[in-house]
Amino acid sequence: MEKSSANILNWLRRICLPEGACAALCASALLAACATPGAAGPDSAATNPSADAQSAAFEDTFRSFSACDAGFFKSLHEHAKTWAEVAPLDTDGDISWIKVENRNVKHKQGRPTIIFSKPPVIAGLKFLSYIDMVEEDDRNFLYFWGFTVEGANADEVEQKLKPLVQDSDRLQKLNNGFTRVEYQVAGSHWLPVGSIMNSPDPGKPIVMRSFSIDSDKNRGFTLVRCTIMDMTTHAIRKDERPDIDPKDYSEPLQAPVDETVIPANVIESLNAARAGNSLWMPKFKKLSYTYKIKSYSQSKKYLEITNKIETQPNGLLRTIRKDGNDGSYTQWITFGDIVTLAVESKRIFMNHDISVANRLKLQLPTELKPGAVFVSETKMENRPQKTNDTVDHVIWKCEVKERINASTIFPTLAGKADRMACQGPLESNGTRVYLEDLGVFIYLGTPSDDGSITQMNIER
Repeated sequence: MEKSSANILNWLRRICLPEGACAALCASALLAACATPGAAGPDSAATNPSADAQSAAFEDTFRSFSACDAGFFKSLHEHAKTWAEVAPLDTDGDISWIKVENRNVKHKQGRPTIIFSKPPVIAGLKFLSYIDMVEEDDRNFLYFWGFTVEGANADEVEQKLKPLVQDSDRLQKLNNGFTRVEYQVAGSHWLPVGSIMNSPDPGKPIVMRSFSIDSDKNRGFTLVRCTIMDMTTHAIRKDERPDIDPKDYSEPLQAPVDETVIPANVIESLNAARAGNSLWMPKFKKLSYTYKIKSYSQSKKYLEITNKIETQPNGLLRTIRKDGNDGSYTQWITFGDIVTLAVESKRIFMNHDISVANRLKLQLPTELKPGAVFVSETKMENRPQKTNDTVDHVIWKCEVKERINASTIFPTLAGKADRMACQGPLESNGTRVYLEDLGVFIYLGTPSDDGSITQMNIER
């Protein structure tokens, strides 16, 4: 019997994993069978091969998950029967995914989460739930998916999971956890970031990808997650997140936003509101001005912002504002440089979706005098539309407080200017001045901003 056991162990070393719990389970099960001739007893691991298969399936899927690419969704499909016992799945072709209600968190609180009905145990850790979300703000566009794991000790979780994590040697300690980061530049293959604190050249189009293990001590669990930031091409998304419908991708713009994207009904509403009143028509070709407002940064006392405005053929205005020295900018198609009809932002780590007005209501006074009120209402939608997108309702209301000589705003200006108190989406009680001789609003900030125009160039 001793010789038979030794032969069995040698065979196990060839067919079982070289390390970890799997080899130990195989060995203990078969040795127990060898020790007792005949059938295995009711307490033997050999009587529950399905439990071992389930554990192996969970571990195999986690290995694939740690690469943060399409392999995770293929593994979910391969082991769909096992995962379907703990979470709802959706399937398309050769991939499956854990189905959350709505991964878009732009207009909702919290993280879209599926609580596992029977928490899988992987590497001795209980996996509690799955999170899948897309988050967009003014600087970033993030795909975020992963697991919550019982226990808030990231060091302990990292040690147990490390044998299953792809490129685990590149995990680096950071704050309350560990992170592995790679990036793509201009369509390259994935490149490792040697140091988390040394980011790649920000002047190039970049897509960042990370695998991380972060403890949440307040909630008593650890997040094990993948994140892809700043999508730029469909190829990347298809390779990393094939579970997401292509219509929900953020489309890069092929050309700058211009007046041609404005729907006809919006143009009709605008033309009807200003018909026969030249007061509300632009009277310049190009305008550039810089305004200075108080900075709340300790390094600068004042902040200077330059707007460049061009009149379009249909009387709308295109405004371009640079946001720093890295090539970032925001541009708008507007009425009077106040009512936004389309907007595009191009920044580091920023998708190029645009927002366009699909409805406009406009109330314009026939003359400007103290007490006159300007009101606009627009409904803005993303282009292209994504699943579960909402429509933003934007209202501007400005009241004329006083009429002054435009030269008090800037010495070279002629005619009258109307100082208005405005309430809108960006600031409350902000001061804007309407320059009648130019047919454009100029922003001077809120009362606490101490704003003023420092430079102005006009091409009639």
